[in-house]
Amino acid sequence: MTGGPAREDALALRGIVKSYGSTRALRGVDLTLQPGAIQALIGPNGSGKSTLVKCLAGDLRPDRGEVLLGGVGRPGFASPTQARSAGVSVVHQDPECFEELSVADNIVIARPPRRGVGPWSVRDRAATVAVASRVLRRVGADIDPRERLRNLSLADRTLVAICRAIVEDVRFLVLDEPTAALGRDDAERVYRVCHAVREAGAGVLVVTHRLHEVVTHASRVTALRDGAIHADLSAESSSVEELVGLVADARSGRKEVVGVSPRDRAVVVSTHELDGDGYEGPVDVQLRAGEVTTVAGLPGSGANHFVRQLCGVAARARGEVRISHPDAQGAMGFVGESRRDEGVFPDMSVLDNMVIAAIDGPSWLPIRRRRLDARARQVAEQLGIVTASLDAPISSLSGGNQQKALIGRWVVADISVLGLEEPTNGLDVGAREDVYRAVGDLVGANKAVVARCTDEQEAAQLGDVILVFTEGRLVASLPGDATPGAVLEVSTPIVTHRRGMNES
Repeated sequence: MTGGPAREDALALRGIVKSYGSTRALRGVDLTLQPGAIQALIGPNGSGKSTLVKCLAGDLRPDRGEVLLGGVGRPGFASPTQARSAGVSVVHQDPECFEELSVADNIVIARPPRRGVGPWSVRDRAATVAVASRVLRRVGADIDPRERLRNLSLADRTLVAICRAIVEDVRFLVLDEPTAALGRDDAERVYRVCHAVREAGAGVLVVTHRLHEVVTHASRVTALRDGAIHADLSAESSSVEELVGLVADARSGRKEVVGVSPRDRAVVVSTHELDGDGYEGPVDVQLRAGEVTTVAGLPGSGANHFVRQLCGVAARARGEVRISHPDAQGAMGFVGESRRDEGVFPDMSVLDNMVIAAIDGPSWLPIRRRRLDARARQVAEQLGIVTASLDAPISSLSGGNQQKALIGRWVVADISVLGLEEPTNGLDVGAREDVYRAVGDLVGANKAVVARCTDEQEAAQLGDVILVFTEGRLVASLPGDATPGAVLEVSTPIVTHRRGMNES
């Protein structure tokens, strides 16, 4: 039993079992969430975290076991509506958004304010905006409630999804990787909400791979491994190193990160007086073969816009991107930070998702396709993609394994330059090392990699060259031996103290 004995007002899972065909995702999980506390849930990809969250949300019914709330047991929630009615509100890793609606409409979508009585009632637009404005202020988000959601950044969309979850009182708030794509300041906004919810007497469960946030903000931490509880301990008395061991040791055949000394640093891509929306130019940089260039900076710094324009997935206002590689056609691949919106083809198999970028006219010939499939299987093994079958829909994979499949897509295509946004977004410690190894293999094969990294530690760890953006400008180009502290100092001129659990 985790989290201590179940009080009558606790949310408790007892003996939860869930299988997908022959795959056992949860193996008799016992978990107790106490009101008035923040609890973290960690574990490697494929450990069952997402399945557990879906059981709490009412998206899945357990095969066996029960959910106890208010001292009353039930065989799980029958639907998300039933879960919300019971006071359990869940924000998934890729929350459902309504891009054509306004921010305010997204926040109150479940219960929009109305005026009038019965069949004569109409939507109260002013009340909708007022309700949304109040919850946005609570989060500390400077977002216009009248703005269409499609015009917002991924970070702001995440904040809107959390606002939707807390617009009404909740007894338990469950957040699945809420800060995976957020910078330091935006992550602190999320945890300010968590602490406010906790102080109001509700319980909070945060699923995360960012272990420093666990020891800073959680009171307890529970580790899942192979669908079962592996450890449950006080987060306040734990260290990041201890938690890394809980997550990383759960993987067999864990790979070490291999540093590669590039053989040839010929320029592959260069920018000439590049300028565009989101940052001020001109920006003149070079990407070299056998080299990783990381682009650091908090959301809103311009780093994200620069990488997208460099990789050709966003229009640039001025300037040029010059590809020096002799095979300029198809020389560059790109993996965006949102897998769902611009990455995977959810109804296609893992294998088809991995070979699709390498398929041209003659590629459907049986011999050519067999070679591509064989290469994809080799890459899948190299990246440690966990799946019952590569012929299964990619939507059946965990978020981390989907990310690795997207990177594998461009390894199979044998591109010359790979652009990455948040390359380890939502990945556990062991899976991150698989991605770092894949990046090392790419530069070892004389490819160029450009990676946009919000996390200064990752920017420093990956980069042979580190470009730092602040407030819409490229402010520094640091060498690969720069420390994370040096990257942070340049990208964040004023560093705010992280608020711990017991600080107001």
